[in-house]
Amino acid sequence: MENSALDHDLDATEMIGIERAGVRCALPMTWSRAVVDEFELVAVPRAPDWLAGVTSVDGIVSPVVDLAAFSESEHSKNTNQGARRNRRLLVGGLVDESGNQSLSFLFDGLPVQFQAAVGSAAHLTIPADLASAIVGVCSPKVTDMPYWVLDSSRVYQTLGTLLNR
Repeated sequence: MENSALDHDLDATEMIGIERAGVRCALPMTWSRAVVDEFELVAVPRAPDWLAGVTSVDGIVSPVVDLAAFSESEHSKNTNQGARRNRRLLVGGLVDESGNQSLSFLFDGLPVQFQAAVGSAAHLTIPADLASAIVGVCSPKVTDMPYWVLDSSRVYQTLGTLLNR
């Protein structure tokens, strides 16, 4: 069974929201395995800008998606040169005998846990590399700030397609 955002009832599910450089994304809590404070990144040759590299978490190699690459702000895209003190990884996905579909997202600050319904993302401007992975939009009740809801398996497939070119 594949572990992705589409595998769950997204009408009112527990979500984990993360943000980096003004880009906010949410994934189902059931997808998430860990938030990691300390990690090392290894560069991947010929990788798209949004792949920060790979890291090992508990002995499992995981590609790391940098949400800052999808920011519209040029200043925000330079966040890798800034302080790393608040930089973390949200690690999730499927890891079992059938294969490793671990995936990590680089984010700043702390994650936000909330319950929300998912609506259409048709009204948002979505970066082309990420468009196929966004399945909707949601907002915590305490704020009107929208979070893109990601399908992790689609992010993984997009990454594989781009790296195999």
